Amino acid sequence: MLNNTTLIGRITKDPQLFESANGTRFVKFTVACNRVNNETDYIPVTAFGIIAENLCKYKGKGDLISVEGRLKSSSWTDTSGNNRFSLDVIASNIQYLDSRNKTAARPVSQEKAANRNTRARAAYVQAAPAKR
Repeated sequence: MLNNTTLIGRITKDPQLFESANGTRFVKFTVACNRVNNETDYIPVTAFGIIAENLCKYKGKGDLISVEGRLKSSSWTDTSGNNRFSLDVIASNIQYLDSRNKTAARPVSQEKAANRNTRARAAYVQAAPAKR
């Protein structure tokens, strides 16, 4: 049997990275997918590890993404004694399709900017001819 799903939609709010008790990093977020009849489905997605870290680092609310993964069903009894069910997507791959606001640049930390400048200087020094 095959359990595979692909979603294309927009992230509904800025993803936030969490860490489990055993040290696994993960993110839970929702993707809004439009249907043909102008209705929207809100699909809960969970991603782990480097996929989760990169999503939190590079994507935010309103960004268009493609999610590939598998469906996972859960059931539990709430505090009122009602049986509850959920169906989530466990992401195995996320592709970044575009950003809602293409002109706004994400803030870059001073450390990252310094690393970029150092790499650029190193490349320039290597490309420059040696003085005789």
